Amino acid sequence: MVVILRALTGRGRALRALLAAACACAGLLLPTAAPAQAAGCYGGTCDGQGPSGMGCMGDSKKIAESSNGNVNLRYSPTCHAVYAQAPTAPTWGQATISIEMQDRQPNGTWVTVGAFYEIQYPTDGKDWTLMFGARNASFQFRAVYKRANGDLFYTPWKAGGAY
Repeated sequence: MVVILRALTGRGRALRALLAAACACAGLLLPTAAPAQAAGCYGGTCDGQGPSGMGCMGDSKKIAESSNGNVNLRYSPTCHAVYAQAPTAPTWGQATISIEMQDRQPNGTWVTVGAFYEIQYPTDGKDWTLMFGARNASFQFRAVYKRANGDLFYTPWKAGGAY
């Protein structure tokens, strides 16, 4: 293109300007990638927030699963947060899904933090709990699935931090 434009002289200068303008405009018309959606929270600011409304579900991944497969612990890298989710609807009626958090004490013992989030599933109309920011390895998390008859199923405890 440059060789052709340099070959034009005199009257061709107007044509060269027109071609240059057309090339510049063509660059504006080329499709571009959509801008990434920013998450509505990150880390500790995700405490008590819903993963769907905060943009944290799209990249979330399962980091633990209960022995019966009825509840997963999920981690969102975008939000650096964890939440519990039921992969399938209960076939025996109501269930409670919750996420718990523990904090490691200076003496090495774990203490359950008072806050936890739970939902009545499927009554609440969603299959996930509110989130905890993933924090760091001095915290750990697990998801709990409780059937209406009282049977409990847990994911293994998973240390906080990135996955």
